[in-house]
Parts: sequence; C-alpha cells; structure tokens
Amino acid sequence: VLEAARAQGLATGLVATSSITHATPASFGAHVPKRGMEAEIAAGLLDSRVDVLLGGGRRFFVPEKVKDSARKDKKDLIGKARKLGYSYAETSEELKAARSDRVLGLFQMKELDNTEGEPTLTEMTGKALEVLSRDKDGFFLMVEGSQIDWACHDHNEEYALREMLHFDMAVKKALDFARKDGHTVVVVTADHETGGLALKDGKMDGQKLKLGWASGGHTGTPVPVFAFGPHAIQFTGVYDNTDIA
Repeated sequence: VLEAARAQGLATGLVATSSITHATPASFGAHVPKRGMEAEIAAGLLDSRVDVLLGGGRRFFVPEKVKDSARKDKKDLIGKARKLGYSYAETSEELKAARSDRVLGLFQMKELDNTEGEPTLTEMTGKALEVLSRDKDGFFLMVEGSQIDWACHDHNEEYALREMLHFDMAVKKALDFARKDGHTVVVVTADHETGGLALKDGKMDGQKLKLGWASGGHTGTPVPVFAFGPHAIQFTGVYDNTDIA
C-alpha cells in the first residue's frame, strides 16, 4: 500500500509504539526475508524514502560504538537521515519543533514506555498528519497501537486497557482531521486477535469484572474493520484481510 501510494506521488508515513523497525511498520516500508533483521529494516525504511517515521528503536539506527546499539557495523542512519533532509527528534518537544517535510522521530532505544518527555501516540499521529497533509497530492499514513498485542500475550488487563485508550485517542485525532479535511478515509483494523479475551461477568459500573483469556497467542477470531470518509462503504462485509489493501 505504501509503495503504491508513493508511486502515485503521495506522501507516506509510519507511526508505532514499538520499534519503528518492528514487524508491522517494517512490512509497509522494507523488504527482508525475516522480521528479526531490524538493522537491515532500519536502512530499508530510509531507502524507501518514507517521509515520516515515528516510534522507538533508536538502537537500530546508531553505530555499534554507541551504548546499547543493536547494529554490528559503523553505519549512522540518523546522520544519513539528516543528510536526506529529515528533521530528527528524540523528545516530544523536539517533535513539536520539527519543521521539515520529512521527520524521523526515535523516542527510545527500544519500544516506547510512556515516560516523561516521550510523545503519546496521539501526538505522533497529529504531527504525522500535520507534515503529510502538506503534500497537495495526498498521503498514506499507517498508525499502529503496537503494544495492545503485547499486553494481550501477557494477559495483562491494565496494560491492554491503557494501550487501547491511547490508540482510541489516536483514532479520534485521525477522525477529527478527516472530518475537517473531507478527502481522507480512515480505516481501523488489526492484523489478528490476541489472547481471546472475554468479559465473563461484572457490574455495569465496571466493578468486580471477571475476565477470561482463551490463549497466550494469536487466535482465529475475525477482527473488525471500521471505516470513515470517502469510499468507506467499500470496507463493509466479510472478506480476507489481504483485500483491505
């Protein structure tokens, strides 16, 4: 999808709360045999000229001499990005101040962890929309609430709820933009369900909830697809996930 958009002259962006080199963003912006090749994926994202890259994973962009680097070479991909015209940010304030039409934001060495100075998923989504919408031809943006999956693998209800709420606020940011813009379609879906969470009992005030988990892994439960904006009607029905593209 990203490559097809770029071929038509659209701006492109990827946002994630995981490393920006993690499986989902990587599948949109890089070509490697294995998802674990994150050092190669980092280089591939820049080679693909994705205009906005926001998330974690700084360790895959800095040379091996830097503490906690995950590279095995001397490549400085942050330096390369700057030479390619990217503004670079490591904090929420630096992200707000970025003025270029290309932005690379790497806010943790690994995944984001909701610490002070780090932008929220909503803030990253807003900045991506601000930058990409400058392109008169339009844009494609993928935003992932990456850690919802991790929380469900761990059967950690509080973690899952927090990540879902962060994602919900990011969706609102996208919908607010789309309503005002009038030319943008917002599609919300998932690559799979994780954990098989079920609400077994509880009170309407949210107290004494009884939850059940069916699996520690991914399940075959169909995932919903929500769409808003022009051509949203095309996203109705039951279909294979590859049809979404």
